[in-house]
Amino acid sequence: MDVKFNKNPNVQFFQQHLQELLTDYNSFRQKKASELCLSMLQPLFKERHLWLTHSGTAALEMVAELLLQSGKSEIIVPSFCFVSTAVAFQNKGFQLRFAEADPQTLSASVPDMLNNLINENTAAVVWMHYAGTTTPAFMELVNYCRANEIFLIEDAALGFGRTFDNQAIGNFGDAAIFSFDITKPISAIQGGLLVVQNKNWFKQADTYYHIGTNRSAFEKGEVANYQWVSLGSKCQMNELNAAFLLDDLQNYSSKITRLQQLSRYYVQGLKELQLKHAFDLPSVFEHPDNHHVVGLLFTTAELAQHVQKQMQQSGIEVFSHYQALHAAPFALQNQQQRSLPVAQKLSTNYLRLPLHEDLSFTHIDFVIEMLKQAILNAP
Repeated sequence: MDVKFNKNPNVQFFQQHLQELLTDYNSFRQKKASELCLSMLQPLFKERHLWLTHSGTAALEMVAELLLQSGKSEIIVPSFCFVSTAVAFQNKGFQLRFAEADPQTLSASVPDMLNNLINENTAAVVWMHYAGTTTPAFMELVNYCRANEIFLIEDAALGFGRTFDNQAIGNFGDAAIFSFDITKPISAIQGGLLVVQNKNWFKQADTYYHIGTNRSAFEKGEVANYQWVSLGSKCQMNELNAAFLLDDLQNYSSKITRLQQLSRYYVQGLKELQLKHAFDLPSVFEHPDNHHVVGLLFTTAELAQHVQKQMQQSGIEVFSHYQALHAAPFALQNQQQRSLPVAQKLSTNYLRLPLHEDLSFTHIDFVIEMLKQAILNAP
């Protein structure tokens, strides 16, 4: 039995949306698909401004540009995180300070951020919601940043659709970014979203988004022509990707419900294995609303490598995730070095299991059985 790690999203209305774009130029010119996506997303982020971007990376780059006005030089980012989260700020000249990971949430360690990293040079703290993780410790960080006038950025690339305290993830910081990459449950094939809460950033973000022009003022009829007025870049999502995203958003509820069911079934089966000597199931995956990732943290890197090899021989794709950024070659050459053992362990000992809407409970039973055999046959 072959079990792929991921798959292309199922589509229902994409061909219809695509046909409309191809036969009606006004749909392209007026960005109808993008506007429909934004109308579906806006209720999740009331009183926030939203911009669809061509990638989560582009959204991060917009945030980095906004933070230049802070006058401070350091950004705190998780070490266990995707490289875009670091590169976006490095490219703007910020000094990065890498935070340790939490072995249960797989997000950053709040105590490490508060006690060891934040200082008078801190422009912003970037919090990654791993699988949509939000905990009371995160709210401690939110309150600290608000009280001390430190910008808080939510990296929710892997968190769309999760909530905390009856609010969608992305409503807590000065800004938040989401990814709609092909690997995500809700996808534009490639795309992202920037959500901005800080009202002081609205105009600058919009100008930068429109290649440094006052295009929005032109579209509102406030000026006769739009002109180049500031720095900017081409950050917009194209309409073909927006049409794909629109289809996924229209199927959002049923897709997420299905993934949550599969995640819960995984957790139940993994707990019944009773192989705690071999791996830990981080608590982040036990939340009933999890629909992004299911993974295991093995006791040794050698066991993780053995399990991955055995699973692949059985036709099951399992993969590691982020490589610790603080230990990357570029970081070792250009950043202050720290010992971050949890982030390093997650780089070598952590494996993600297949999770997509076409999986069945039978597939998961097979994955868990092959996992058990691989562990029991380990040298």
